[in-house]
Amino acid sequence: MDDGNGGNDSITFTWTIYNGLTLNSLTAAPQTTGQSIDYTASYSNGSNPRFKWLFGDGTAETAYAASPSVSHTFTQPGRYIVTLTATDDSGSEISKQFSQLIHRPLTAQRPAVSMSILYEERTGNDRVWNVNPDNDTVSVIDIVTRQKVAEIAVGSGPRALALAPDGRVWVTNKHDATITIINADSLNVAQTLNAPFASQPYGIAFAPDGSAAFVALEATGTLLKLNPATGAQLASVDVGPTPRHLSILADSSRVYISRFISPQTPGEETASPQLTAGGGEVVVVNASTMSVVQTI
Repeated sequence: MDDGNGGNDSITFTWTIYNGLTLNSLTAAPQTTGQSIDYTASYSNGSNPRFKWLFGDGTAETAYAASPSVSHTFTQPGRYIVTLTATDDSGSEISKQFSQLIHRPLTAQRPAVSMSILYEERTGNDRVWNVNPDNDTVSVIDIVTRQKVAEIAVGSGPRALALAPDGRVWVTNKHDATITIINADSLNVAQTLNAPFASQPYGIAFAPDGSAAFVALEATGTLLKLNPATGAQLASVDVGPTPRHLSILADSSRVYISRFISPQTPGEETASPQLTAGGGEVVVVNASTMSVVQTI
């Protein structure tokens, strides 16, 4: 500095300029309840960054810490929104959120469920099977080439299909009350089973232990238990009106049957229905005794 009269002075200082702190997006794979999960914030720039985490499961938000890493254990299954917040010496805060799916420990075997699309694992290319209800056929697609391998004529109104323990594919045909059994190697119909007349077979699934096939008969409100090799009827149980799809626990002990049309709620025919007094139902059947044990 010069005052114009011959006097001058100067001072030197350092001024550090840095880019603002940024957080990169995070993704998380599904994890199991009771398992410690490690998270690490991905960031760039900033001066002396600190991080805190809110896991969305009712636990308290962590305090700010210099480490970008943290561990957390979820005790209940669910879909949680995790929030990561960061700050630095500038005093500003920035946040990123991501979804964390938590499930119960996986079972040794998969549960079974009725479906209209089936994934078949093979020694060669895997295949996808699907029913064509309006064409009375089943299509087989090579998942590698994405080409149709075959389209197989079945009964009238096919609705669901399942892979049997012996590798054959069973298809329920609602309109003509039959079950078509297809040889998955030759892609030819090997056998046709007759369900009770006009019973409208719909959902089908095999017990994970291979002990039986279960079929929901929509028109008669019946669950059939069939021999998985011959198709002979082993047992049946009345499960109430309009059963369609079903699922089976991984240990093969219970069958869950969903009802297509919910029971009428009190006052449904009026302007003031009692919405909390009824609703959808799932019937639970003991797979061994073929008795209804619960209605959910």
